[in-house]
Amino acid sequence: MWPDPRDLLMTGSKKYVNTITMVSALALGRSYPIISTCEPTVKMVKDIQRSKIDAALKRDFSSDSCHVITKHTTNPVEKFKSAISKEKLFCHSPSRPKMFPIPSWYLQPYLPTLIYLGEIRAFIVNGVIINIFGTTPLEGDTTNLEVEPAILLRPLSQMR
Repeated sequence: MWPDPRDLLMTGSKKYVNTITMVSALALGRSYPIISTCEPTVKMVKDIQRSKIDAALKRDFSSDSCHVITKHTTNPVEKFKSAISKEKLFCHSPSRPKMFPIPSWYLQPYLPTLIYLGEIRAFIVNGVIINIFGTTPLEGDTTNLEVEPAILLRPLSQMR
């Protein structure tokens, strides 16, 4: 079966991509993005909103900034509570397939340039594109970003 479901599961994990990036950067003596796994709370979300914590709160296995809280997020507490409620309903259900990990939350340094400039980020390891996406600030709105993943299929020649 191609693509291998295990490969899809791993490339869907932001923490997995971060780990691959970190290990690769360390091997090359380069810097890498730092993340810190945490147990998020409403207080943490409020501290981010008030700039007491200069970070972005993100959830693993999420896309298109659906589970990202920054100081610019509109109604961050409501967004967070809704995400946690849905997570409890779907991810902690006894009927949940055991092969899928329960997503964790983590903090990443806040990057103010994303709000004004956006970015294109590509993760390339050993000549293989692992992940690529673009972040675009929505015109006239510093509270929202459009994040679009690039649809890439790994060439069969790169499969092991």
